[in-house]
Amino acid sequence: MLSFSKEARWIEAPSCPANASPLFTKSFSLEAFKAAELFICGLGFYKALINGKEITDTLLDPPFTEYDKRCYYNKYDVTALLREGENTLTVTLGNGWYNQQEGDAWNFNSASWKARPQLICQLYCDGKSALYSDSSWLYTTSPITFNSLRGGETYDANHCPAPPKNASVSHGPGGELLLFEGTPIRVTELIKPAETEKYGSHHFYDFKAAISGNIHIRVRGKKGTRVAITYGERRTVDGGLTRNEIKSCMKGNPRFQVDEYYLCGEGEEEWHSIFCYHGFSMAIIHTSAEVLEVTARVFHTDLKRAGSFQCEDELITRLQSAILRSTRTNFHHIPTDCPHREKNGWTGDASLSCLQTLYNFDAKAAHLKYLDDILDSQRPNGALSCIVPNSGWGHNWGTGTTWDYVLFEIAWQNYLFSADKEILKKYAPAMKKYLGFMEQNSDNGIWKNGLGDWCPAKNCPECSTPALLTAYAHQCYAVYAKVSKALGDPAEEQWALDKCGEVRQSFIKSFADSGDRSLTFLAASIAFGLTDEPEKLLDILEEEIIKGEYHTNCGIFGIKLLFNTLADAGKVELAWKMLHVKGYPGFERMLEIGADCLTEEWHGKSSLNHHMFSSVGDFFYRSLAGIRPDEEKPGFEKLTLRPRIPAELKAFSCTYPTKRGIIGVRLEDSVLTVTVPEGTEASLELNGKLIPFEKTLTVKL
Repeated sequence: MLSFSKEARWIEAPSCPANASPLFTKSFSLEAFKAAELFICGLGFYKALINGKEITDTLLDPPFTEYDKRCYYNKYDVTALLREGENTLTVTLGNGWYNQQEGDAWNFNSASWKARPQLICQLYCDGKSALYSDSSWLYTTSPITFNSLRGGETYDANHCPAPPKNASVSHGPGGELLLFEGTPIRVTELIKPAETEKYGSHHFYDFKAAISGNIHIRVRGKKGTRVAITYGERRTVDGGLTRNEIKSCMKGNPRFQVDEYYLCGEGEEEWHSIFCYHGFSMAIIHTSAEVLEVTARVFHTDLKRAGSFQCEDELITRLQSAILRSTRTNFHHIPTDCPHREKNGWTGDASLSCLQTLYNFDAKAAHLKYLDDILDSQRPNGALSCIVPNSGWGHNWGTGTTWDYVLFEIAWQNYLFSADKEILKKYAPAMKKYLGFMEQNSDNGIWKNGLGDWCPAKNCPECSTPALLTAYAHQCYAVYAKVSKALGDPAEEQWALDKCGEVRQSFIKSFADSGDRSLTFLAASIAFGLTDEPEKLLDILEEEIIKGEYHTNCGIFGIKLLFNTLADAGKVELAWKMLHVKGYPGFERMLEIGADCLTEEWHGKSSLNHHMFSSVGDFFYRSLAGIRPDEEKPGFEKLTLRPRIPAELKAFSCTYPTKRGIIGVRLEDSVLTVTVPEGTEASLELNGKLIPFEKTLTVKL
């Protein structure tokens, strides 16, 4: 397979200002050819044009990685853009994650890979090298005079480029250069403002939607007129936009989520930033120019829909929509925590949302890319980072088995959904390595260092953090045992099962009589089999839920565990009441605050676009519809449908596409209809009985 030859060099623009974007140019001549491919990597991000035309509709290429360990390049068929004779290739580079200038709470401005933006590329025509990057390329400064991933971008349409100079050969980022074959970022939606208001030189726009992306403007005005776009989620009492937590997270940097455009003054002008994205639902444009049109561009990893869950219940419909939007707008080559404040790949968030993401989207390729990032973050002693990719900061703050479980969860669930055993083969060694690290951090079988049930409701019983960490240590061993069994390694399976037994006994000895009556503790004890008295704990869990008037008195791990645990234990009516509870804390109130997205916390005073609580979405598929993969025959080769249908759910339709065909579960007029692809070993569990069937089964409830 073609790739970069030894002739291709990493090149940089040594005299370009740190915050500006360099523009590289190479003119070349071609003889007659039939097919042409361009291999290119530009760090942090690049935009490439051949003869003035963009080579791709994808954005923010290449994907973010720990660049000194792994670095992706892209391959494009550029046959239609080239011509016989003279051609020109231009590449503009943005800082992205590679050359962050501003300080932040996670030290990306001092990452080990940080360097000037750099470029490597090679063009092949009919399989022969026709062009490659080297010091013969010319560079100058581009009209992008400032670009920052979180700060924003400045474009000066009056920019006078510096005289071109020859590029310098650079040492490159240091990581292994690999072809990216995952899911790219694309514009998926264009949104017009729902409300507008003008006061003085300020133009306020409310899009009534959670957006990750930017704004495209069409303006007219005098040469040099500044157009400043400020992005945000909430309006302040004085008409501005809130800047929540900027002081603590962005180290007081004055610029955050602001794009700027300076007019050339020649008729109508259109523009949007290209090397950053913002999280927002509102924007303020400050300018004396005439604003002719404003459009929000929504872009993220282009996750295609997979499953579908629909019903006439208004809350479920709104909640499912919010889950989909929160997931999409928080996926930019990695699952991020929020698209505005941080853009970080918190592993706990990714772990909790993994299952609903697989039900709702074709996410395997995107997940595998993230698993590779997790491998890159792993230290020689097996330790993992709580944000991935990371600058080095994430190893010594806020990790622990709860967040580190991401390695086990994403690999195992993707295997179950796809039956791709290569996933387990690739990531099992990292799991074993982590288990070695985990064992070194046990204190007499109990884990105490790490994060617990994050963002719990206020004034409710909180789960003991050591209890939750120990519960997830048990799960790490439990999943590794399943992985070893799937890979045909009985010795490793037994070792892991023995460890599970040891942790279980330590958990029961330390916590069974602790008096912890938090919803999360009780649900985890039941779900993970960490109790000798499951019925007793189930009774206590029900008591506490009723005592709390069915409110979701827990944090993100409680939400992950509660609903499916209740359904599996025959308490789906209880889960349904919790799901529909009014007031604080509960999903109905969260949706009132966040509108079309899930919020970071139950009170809704911080981020209005997080996906941490989205795990409730797998309850729709796994419990209500009863669709779940079989561990013995993954990839939905075998299927036992176990719908748990509350009395108030009168009708719903759920589908999930597999490589064999579509699984369908539909309830209408008290008739349950289930369909499976031909050749699927299927049965329906109803009222404690298994009913085998082929293709379609209809049952009167």
